[in-house]
Order: sequence, then C-alpha cells, then structure tokens
Amino acid sequence: PTRYDPSNPFKKIVLNRDDVLEYSTFEPLSLSKTYDSNAVHQSRNFANPSIIITTGTESADSGRHTPLPDTIEDTSPAWDPSDHSEDLTSISIGTVVVNSSDGTNVASLTTPCNLLLKRELIGVPLTVEEATVDGHVSPLFVIVQEDVDGQLCMMRFTPNSKRTLRIESTHIKPKHPTIKHDFGLLAIIEGEHAGKCVRRVHSRKDTNGVVLVVKQVLPTDRGADQIVDGELLTPTENCCVAYETQKRKNANRNQMRHEHDIYISTHLP
Repeated sequence: PTRYDPSNPFKKIVLNRDDVLEYSTFEPLSLSKTYDSNAVHQSRNFANPSIIITTGTESADSGRHTPLPDTIEDTSPAWDPSDHSEDLTSISIGTVVVNSSDGTNVASLTTPCNLLLKRELIGVPLTVEEATVDGHVSPLFVIVQEDVDGQLCMMRFTPNSKRTLRIESTHIKPKHPTIKHDFGLLAIIEGEHAGKCVRRVHSRKDTNGVVLVVKQVLPTDRGADQIVDGELLTPTENCCVAYETQKRKNANRNQMRHEHDIYISTHLP
C-alpha cells in the first residue's frame, strides 16, 4: 500500500546489523563490511519504524530500535567555544544576514539596496535601465510599491496595460536626464526634494558641474501640469527620467518653453 493502513500494517523485516548501513554514512559498502559488528556509530536520531535491527544472538522481538553503543565517543564540538578570533554572531551570506547579540543564530532577509527603493518614490512612474548578462542595457518602466509585508519592491509595467510584474532591483539603475535641453517629466530621487516631479527650465554650470534649474509640477485633469512657484537646483545624477504619455508631454511643451524664456530674460545678460 502507498499509505499506512492500520488494518493492513507493513510487513516486519528482520535484518542482521552487518547488512545495514547508517542513513548518513558516506563510506562504500565494501568498507562498511569490514567494521567490527560490536562497533556501532553514534546515532543521528534517524529511525525507521518499519525496520527492526537485531544481532545474530537476539530474537526478532528483543528490541525496536538500533542498540546504542556501550561507550560514547568524544562528542565535543568541532570548534573551540573559547576561541574569539572571528565573530561568528554576525555573518552575511548574499541577502541573508545572520545577526545576534546573545550568541544565538537569528536569520532575517534583507531587501537588496537600490537607489530607487524609497518611500518618497512610491507611486512615481520611472524610466530605468536594466543591465543584462551580455552588457546590453534595456529601458524599462517601473513603479515603486509596498508589498504585503511592508517591504518596498519594484513593479514593472507596460504602457496601455494594467498588468504589473514584480522584478528584482539588483540590476536596475535610474535613467538620468541628459545635458541637452528637454522639457520632459523628471523625478528627483536624491536630496531633500526626493519624490518631487519636476520639469527642466534651464541647465547651467556650477562649481560641482552641470546642474538643472527645474520647477516642481503637479498633474491636473486639463492636461498641462500646474507649476509650483519657485525654482530648484539639482544635479543630473539626482534625477531620474519619469514616464509620461506623449499627450501629457505635448500639453506641457508650450508652457515650459515660456518658463524657459522668462528665466533666460531675467537671469542671463
């Protein structure tokens, strides 16, 4: 029978000790045959209730488990507990971190570190780049969300589709804007303004290199974004290209060009 039936129990098998190998033994059968019949290795808490191990002088009903040895060999640990040459209470293996202050092993999974996994960026559609094995970089559209366990994750989406797919963030990097003038939608991912959606007004050189002059924008139902008063300065590496439809980009092109002309006339000679 494939399942145990109390009314039809398994047949009892009587074996000689020399004809049985311990479950965790790795030695060939020819070597194990040379062992002394009175030498029994230390049990590893493995017992099969359907097999009874007996010796030639014992009856079939004399016992129900493998007999223990008369003397137990040295069972000291394989390491010296007094040796503190290496701290074994904190071990990092891949994304699994074992850390304990009282010496016990406590394992916890950690989310891979990624520049875009921030709560300020939840719900912001981003354009990112994924590095493949052959070195090729392919653009993707992702959105940062919070899963059922409260951990931040990346969900890949396709325009004009409601389906999303969770992806690993280890090979994902933000697509930074280029130096050329562009009124496209950007998301600030670093600094005090992280999480804000902005549009470029102008690019200028600073002591730290090229920085962007941007204005924060808010989406509206009428197409063109609402522009928040004030200007922000941010380096290109602190920004990521955000996803927007072509319709929204066209609706904002004229007003952002107007903002650009105003900035040039007021700030440049």
